[in-house]
Amino acid sequence: MKRFIRSLAFCLALSLAFCCMGCSGLNQLSDALRGLAARETPAPSATPVPEQTAAPQQETPAPAEPEPAAAGELLAALDLALFKRDMESDPLTLKLTLKNPDALGIGMPEATWGELSYEETMRTAAEYEAFLTQLEQIDRSALSEDEQLTYDTIAQELYAFLASAEYYYYDEVLSPYNGLHTNLPFNFVLYDLDNEQDVENYLALLEDAARYMAEDVLRFEQEKAELGTFMNDVTLDKVLEHIKDFADAGEGCFLYATFADSLTALNLDADAEAAYLARNEAAVDGLLAAYHTLYDGLDALRGSASGTGALCEYGQEGLDYFEQGLNYAACSEITPDEAYNLLENEILAELYKYVGALSAEPDIEAQYGTIDLSIGTSEENLSMLEELMAGYYPELPAHTVRFIDVPEELEDQFSPAAYLVPPIDDASENTIIINLKTMEEDTRLLDTIAHEGYPGHMYHYIYLRGLVEKTGWYRQNMGLTGYYESWSQSAENFFDEYNTAFSNAYCTIMSADNRISGLLLPAAISIGVHYYGWDEAKITEYVAAYFGEEAAAELAPLYLEIALDDAFYYLEYAVGYSLLQQEQRDAKAELGEAFDLRAFHEAFLSIGPTYFNLIAPRLDAWVAAQR
Repeated sequence: MKRFIRSLAFCLALSLAFCCMGCSGLNQLSDALRGLAARETPAPSATPVPEQTAAPQQETPAPAEPEPAAAGELLAALDLALFKRDMESDPLTLKLTLKNPDALGIGMPEATWGELSYEETMRTAAEYEAFLTQLEQIDRSALSEDEQLTYDTIAQELYAFLASAEYYYYDEVLSPYNGLHTNLPFNFVLYDLDNEQDVENYLALLEDAARYMAEDVLRFEQEKAELGTFMNDVTLDKVLEHIKDFADAGEGCFLYATFADSLTALNLDADAEAAYLARNEAAVDGLLAAYHTLYDGLDALRGSASGTGALCEYGQEGLDYFEQGLNYAACSEITPDEAYNLLENEILAELYKYVGALSAEPDIEAQYGTIDLSIGTSEENLSMLEELMAGYYPELPAHTVRFIDVPEELEDQFSPAAYLVPPIDDASENTIIINLKTMEEDTRLLDTIAHEGYPGHMYHYIYLRGLVEKTGWYRQNMGLTGYYESWSQSAENFFDEYNTAFSNAYCTIMSADNRISGLLLPAAISIGVHYYGWDEAKITEYVAAYFGEEAAAELAPLYLEIALDDAFYYLEYAVGYSLLQQEQRDAKAELGEAFDLRAFHEAFLSIGPTYFNLIAPRLDAWVAAQR
């Protein structure tokens, strides 16, 4: 489970599993109160009595017992302790997550990526078991409704964390879609160097990254190979290609130039600047060498996979792992059968939208892929979407947004765009990352910007950051990819249905086709491959029902390859989206003309980040209250 692999800053920096590293994949197929000590009241010192005074003998009353801490206070302390533990991992994680860590009493952690090992994972599990014990000692019935939701969210997270411990070697840190080998280099670009301490931490982390990749990550993969859980050779070739692209960059590696640019802005004296530049050059050289070592070490493991990579091939343990991973990916307690049926229903819902759009504009299908859904620059598209959503979404506090480009070396591995998650304590400054290479080919730019900006990821995070007093800190920092992606993909639907610049029918058929072939089908097929044991013939039969036999024969091998590359990648994006869409359809059906989209959005948003099995009853209660 990814939850058990050390959560490096570069795993968390970009929205939702490197954000649109996931979103790009959707377009490929269709164009514990730690430190809470009991406070003992000191015994009062005796008042000296003159010997001459014959005072009557009185029994000194025992000191009053301190009042036990209220349940809400205990929960808040536990929440903060869990959050602080996450912030202790490394300086980059801290810098990206909090703007003012001093306000929470959080100091600067050691500049190291730590240790990737089974032993370290077991130590982490022991810590979380202690947190869970402390949580269970809190009287849940004495908490407010909001606090009970936080209690339940933390409990579900900790239970799942502990349940996944035994599956450590089934996890994969080098996914061809969002692996550490791709995420690590770019995240150094995101490290704002505001002072010399930042420079020191940056360089220490960059130097340690070479050790982490060439030693810890390689050892992890070697151990997987020994146990038979190493990736298949087709997936390995994709990973090796990405590693080689970075390792062979040489003097053209962007980490030389980006550091130099950041250093110039600090206006250091010439000697200090020269020393830092030399140290950075040596560190980048070391990282490139580490990538060569990683490449050679992985290539030597070719042929180590014990099978195709389908989890059902590992027997009951593989099936159990898939069930655990599905729950994590979906951000919900859901069985494979339930998830499969949910995805099937969502495919039908998308087909219904497609047919409805064609009924409204019968000739629109002939224009498929020919209309450029953009009104100009990224900034102009974002402004249009901001105006469009007014009245349908709650207002946001004042904030700014900037666009930055992806380094050229990463363009082939990066999505069209991504949103950089803002600090929890200050979401006033926001960044959207643009891939100029893929943008040139993106005919649905407004959908992309809606997903990353308004009313998608950026809107969502800015709104949620205003709920921290209600949600606590830990929920704001949880890696709930399925939850966050459900919202951002729904934002695309909003643009398709409500925009006035382009044909709504055209936007709908483009999105529906993309979502069926590039999201829902691969997610359903992943369940089929890993849980039901589907082979290529079964996938061909399944796809033919939607696209015909000729297309199915071409697509089935690709769908199988994708499923074997990463069992949960598409499930993270598809299941949460389907759950939220089902909730919205149910609310519309129940309320009829009384359904108000803005009110529904606010009801969902106000719950805050959590699991869908905890969201659903609260949305149901909201619907009942609207009748």
